[in-house]
Amino acid sequence: MAALLQLNVNKLIDGLSQDTSPPTEAEVKNAIKAMKSGKAPGVDSIHAEMLKADLSTATRVLTNLFDTIWDIWKSNQYTTKTKIRLYNSNVKSILLYGSECWRVVKGDMAKIDAFHNRCLRKIC
Repeated sequence: MAALLQLNVNKLIDGLSQDTSPPTEAEVKNAIKAMKSGKAPGVDSIHAEMLKADLSTATRVLTNLFDTIWDIWKSNQYTTKTKIRLYNSNVKSILLYGSECWRVVKGDMAKIDAFHNRCLRKIC
């Protein structure tokens, strides 16, 4: 799975729009609501039920987290290489957590690719 998401910065720079923004509160809220309850927690050890129990706080905290990440990626203070290293260690590792056990269908792969490309467009 990780091989499917190899960084191809040149392709992104040539072929994709640079107009990106962090997820909105509505997008974060909808993502939390869409999480399946009763599943094992991910790498962060946070169950979906915990996020859903206080949806407004979880939405606010996660939106602020995404805004902070986007600010780092937008900053000229860090090199592209450093930003990609941060992405690989802090975002992609969570995105692909447990992927060796996933049954990935075409629609799921499209969603993963869209998120991955959106992040890389912001970094580049």
